[in-house]
Amino acid sequence: MHPTGLTGRLARISARHPWTVIATWIVVLAIALTTMVTLGNRFTMNEEFRVDLESRVANDLIAERLNGGAEDPAQERVIVSSTDMTVEDPAFEAVVANVAAELAAHDEVARVETYYDAGQDALVSFDRHRTVIVTTLAGDPVDAIQDAQPVLKTIHDLQTPAPGFDVVTLGAASITDTVNTTAEAGMAKGESIGIVVALIVMAVVFGTLVAAGIPIVLTIVTLLVTTSVAMATSHILGLNAAVIQMIDVIHLARDYLPIVIGFVLIISFLLLLVAFRSIVVPIKAIVMNLLSVFASYGLLVLIFQKGFGARLLGFQQVAQIEAFVLLFLFCVLFGLSMDYHVFLFSRIKEQFDLTGDNELAVTRGLQSTGRLITSAALIMVGVFGGFAAADLANLQQFGFGLAAAVFLDATIVRMILVPASMTLLGNRNWYLPAWLSWLPEIHIDGAPPRVAPESLDRDTDGPALEPALAD
Repeated sequence: MHPTGLTGRLARISARHPWTVIATWIVVLAIALTTMVTLGNRFTMNEEFRVDLESRVANDLIAERLNGGAEDPAQERVIVSSTDMTVEDPAFEAVVANVAAELAAHDEVARVETYYDAGQDALVSFDRHRTVIVTTLAGDPVDAIQDAQPVLKTIHDLQTPAPGFDVVTLGAASITDTVNTTAEAGMAKGESIGIVVALIVMAVVFGTLVAAGIPIVLTIVTLLVTTSVAMATSHILGLNAAVIQMIDVIHLARDYLPIVIGFVLIISFLLLLVAFRSIVVPIKAIVMNLLSVFASYGLLVLIFQKGFGARLLGFQQVAQIEAFVLLFLFCVLFGLSMDYHVFLFSRIKEQFDLTGDNELAVTRGLQSTGRLITSAALIMVGVFGGFAAADLANLQQFGFGLAAAVFLDATIVRMILVPASMTLLGNRNWYLPAWLSWLPEIHIDGAPPRVAPESLDRDTDGPALEPALAD
């Protein structure tokens, strides 16, 4: 039987012309890599969610009315300290002059100001053993922060300019660089752990390293292509941002969280209603998914806010959960959980259409999907657990929340709650009001022929009960 549906036809075409498909993807990958190398990126840890935020409006008014329309320039405050000397010592002044000259030599620096230039005591510590070199970066503040790498490297090289002296810096560029470096290290760590876990799990499932490696390679190719598209878009649209007050971000996330949740729930309900021709299945799927999401929220509060087991797990206890984490967690977790449930319910519905026996359909559906769903869950728990091992608190929260929710969804929800609730409801699982009978019949995996339940052996997997993979 030839495959039907869009995915089935695409699979058939790809199978008939494998070298053409592979060559096409090689070209796409080459274009993606070229884009990444030549264009670079304009990504930043700062984000401008909306231009009408109160803090953003206030910042623009200050720039317009007090600074002649220009934003405050980006600055680095380079601190030179000595354990033995004070700023009055000539040797101390010589070290400061040398550091200031090194900084002023950069094109990225517009101005360097020291205590010896202005005589401002505000640039000297109370004990007179430390002084600040105010280094103003050239150009637009956002671009200046992104282009400050040469300046930061010089400061790093001057950490010990002379015996008994230390140099450190604090500013928007150095903070951004530290956050970016830490985030990149955490992401790389999570990705490495995820790839290893995925390879092990798929090798066990497929029984061969080649079959296990193909999905990983395809995933890496997809990520590279997606990243290159994002980089190209950032250059075309000029995506950059200014720092905004965190209080506005919190308010923004709080205001939009109910809207996002409501939108996702409504769309999910309508799609499941049409796919399974039942009002019970979508309601139950949404409730089960919300259980996983809210359980994840509770664990985040318990561990990260209350500190229960945080030190044991290597997590940082914080005063509050990151504002964006809850919103991102809901979207990602609900999508993953719904994916699990659509796969599981489609198998159960397929068996119910075959047999008309709800209990048998639940048993067969769980049996046919158990290994695949468990394997996929193990991979995702491994990947997300890797991100939880990062040093940044927000990555820890994001990774742990995802891993915990996926684990709960694949175990307690799928193995216990779903079969129990579907068995209790019986044929009512597939209830559709008469006034909705006009909905089209959509068989996700094709329409299997119906067979009598009494002709099936409940203790064996007969051929008629194998999942139809028409797509």
